[in-house]
Amino acid sequence: MKIKFPLLIITALLILGSCSKSGPSNPLTPATTVPVLAGTSVASAITGTSALSGGTVSSDGGTGVTARGVCWSSTANPTTANTITADGTGSGSFTSNITGLTAGTLYYVRSYATNIVGTSYGAAISFTTTATTAPVIGGTTPVTGISDVTALSGGSITSDGGTAITARGVCWNTSSNPTTSNSKTIDGSGTGSFISNLTGLTASTIYYARTYATNTIGTTYGPEINFTTFLAIGSVFQGGKLTYILAAGDAGYDPNTVHGLITTASDVTTGANTWLGNGSYSVTGAIGTAIGTGNANTNTIVTMQGPGNYAAKLCADLVLNGYSDWYLPSKNELNKIFLNKALLGGVFSIFIYWSSSEYNFSDAWVQLFGSGQQTNTSKTNGGQIRAVRSF
Repeated sequence: MKIKFPLLIITALLILGSCSKSGPSNPLTPATTVPVLAGTSVASAITGTSALSGGTVSSDGGTGVTARGVCWSSTANPTTANTITADGTGSGSFTSNITGLTAGTLYYVRSYATNIVGTSYGAAISFTTTATTAPVIGGTTPVTGISDVTALSGGSITSDGGTAITARGVCWNTSSNPTTSNSKTIDGSGTGSFISNLTGLTASTIYYARTYATNTIGTTYGPEINFTTFLAIGSVFQGGKLTYILAAGDAGYDPNTVHGLITTASDVTTGANTWLGNGSYSVTGAIGTAIGTGNANTNTIVTMQGPGNYAAKLCADLVLNGYSDWYLPSKNELNKIFLNKALLGGVFSIFIYWSSSEYNFSDAWVQLFGSGQQTNTSKTNGGQIRAVRSF
């Protein structure tokens, strides 16, 4: 026997079955989306190779932001497939340091943020990097603190030309228009003022100097200045050590030109040599004792005594540091060496040094460099020798 259900009951049962299969929906589970970016920061601090930008992540899309920053390119609509910064995670604002740019170039930039759903981008901005030039130099500082071998100068760099200054300082030479191929100081980097210590100079010499600064474009030079180093007793000068500067009353003194005596930096020989050259006493006539008479004395002695290894001949034959006009000092010239020996440096014997000044047929003037005493002694005795030359 078949049982018949009313149509209304069958419809109700179908509805109940359908509800039990799908189950009720959960209104508390939110849908996740890509992050939301409020925008891309306007570029600032623009140079030839860098700039600042950034952005703000206003919503993480319902799941954590795992990467954020800016991306850029020289074409529109850059993506993370282009060059990017990585500026942390999460929501909020961030600053991006854009580097490695090319000077004078238009760039497009936009912020980005990434979560598990995907990556979203902020509005695009654009900017042009500064065109890079060589540095701009404000000037070369007038030289001060001049001595015989040192001086002070410096300069100022007013612009780096849009890229970092890698070297700066002062270069100098004894001819005009010095470059960094000549002598130079290295005084840090960047713009601004600096002081340069010029060393290794030569006394009584004219030098030309100018500021320089270098960046990736090249090297710029400032205006040229010149200065003259001083003469100082003990300076390395013209083949030896400056010993004496002529004063009024000295033979050869010129108020408009500096003249004086230069001494060898060490004794001419390491042993003791005699004044006598020909083996027998004689009057040579080399009787000058004043400053300026030593050269004439030496020539007279050598002419009279001829060849040999005696004091005057050893000096006359000396060729040292490119100079061949050395001679045995007169009595007063020898005394200037003694008086200034502490400034001259080197090693001096405490025993006698020969002068070229003859005392009589058997004796010549000497000076004890231990006490400073000037006396006469036999021409056959052994003595030390320092050669001098005039300038």
